[in-house]
Amino acid sequence: AAGGGRHGASPARVMAPGTREPPPEERPPRTRPTARGIAVWLISVVLIAIGFGTALTAPLALGLAGLLALLLAGAVAVWTQVVLRRATIDTSRGIRPAMPARGYAAVITVRVFGTRIPRALLTRTDATIRDHVDEHLAPRGGEVTLRAGDTGWEAAYYIEPWARGRWELGPVTLRFVDHLGLWRTTVRQQRRTTVTVGPRTVTLPFEVKHRDITDRSLGDANEAGTRTPNPDDAILREYVPGDDIRRVHWPSTARRRTVMVRTDESAPTTPVLLILDGSLIGRVPGSGRAQPRRPSSVALPRRPRITKGPSVGYEVAQWPIDLTATLALAYAAAGHRVRLEISTSPGTGLTLQAADGDIPGLLTDVPDHPVAASADDLLGTLLRTGSRSATVILGPLPPATAAMVARRAHHAPAGTLRAVVIAGTGSPGSQTAAETADELRRAGWWVVIAEPQDDLADIAGRAVAS
Repeated sequence: AAGGGRHGASPARVMAPGTREPPPEERPPRTRPTARGIAVWLISVVLIAIGFGTALTAPLALGLAGLLALLLAGAVAVWTQVVLRRATIDTSRGIRPAMPARGYAAVITVRVFGTRIPRALLTRTDATIRDHVDEHLAPRGGEVTLRAGDTGWEAAYYIEPWARGRWELGPVTLRFVDHLGLWRTTVRQQRRTTVTVGPRTVTLPFEVKHRDITDRSLGDANEAGTRTPNPDDAILREYVPGDDIRRVHWPSTARRRTVMVRTDESAPTTPVLLILDGSLIGRVPGSGRAQPRRPSSVALPRRPRITKGPSVGYEVAQWPIDLTATLALAYAAAGHRVRLEISTSPGTGLTLQAADGDIPGLLTDVPDHPVAASADDLLGTLLRTGSRSATVILGPLPPATAAMVARRAHHAPAGTLRAVVIAGTGSPGSQTAAETADELRRAGWWVVIAEPQDDLADIAGRAVAS
């Protein structure tokens, strides 16, 4: 996967939000004069030299006062260093929401704690926290400096991730400066936190009815395997470390911007298959590949908001994945079990499959570079699954492949096969999006034609409701 922050784990595996790795050996505290302290020392030496040379008491007194201030501040710095050497200091970070989506802001809370830390350390020094932010987690990566609160070392800031993946926060640098600003003592904490950033999703502006996406030929809606969502079926609570990620209730998570999990999942649901054409991943119409590029003129946000993204090309390449995630969210909200497959060529060795709660992890870890896949691989995936209810996100197909995909509807009940054809993404020799859509419609598919960067809520809503 692109980017040094991505892990090489299985794409369908979702790590616990805010996972921390054991920190390496911490660096001992270091005390150094500040730029102001060096300037005061130089000026004091010059004033003392002038006082002795001219026998004037004023320059001599000012010079000695400057040196005395340096000595007093130095004594506080030495005391601070001794205290920090004896203390046991650690850091933790809280992420809200625990699994932020690409393009949405998240709040990071940094807390410093430990043992044998006197409260006088806060009153006798100005404490600041400097946290390193990966460039994929903010439009402008680097370090963010926060002032510790009066009641303890805890501060919060916003990040605005613009790329999917697993990115790191840290290390943390604690800096203690005397009130005169002449000496500083720094402690570097190597503790790092992994932030899992999923694809951008939107909540549909209407409630998806169960009948809109249920196999209409299956008979009675009350038979085994189907149900109408009942609020009593899912008693929700906030995520706590250790919860099974498969119990996450994604509609409530998207609405509340915090991870919610189910406490009861006993009711059976209708399975729905999502198929994403692997050839769409990482492709920009007319260019072939999307290169992530961070924006250069946007600062860290002070309040949650949606960005316009790092570049038009990168956003276009991410759009099919964002649409897939939004559709999975809509189907789950209607009470369906969801399974996702991404078509790939057999020679790649990739198995891009996930179900229910594992889908966000799979879409998070899908690489930004194009996946080796063709129209024939998409057809093979569709035929192999044999699902009675499927939604396919694909590009324009070659005529022969489009005809074979269309015939797939002959083996499925009416209204159960749906397709979103993304215009401008076909390979050489493919039909236009309209031609592929017409071929599928004639065979009984429900088809929506979309342009990259169309409104996600509009396209997803048209895809799930007839």
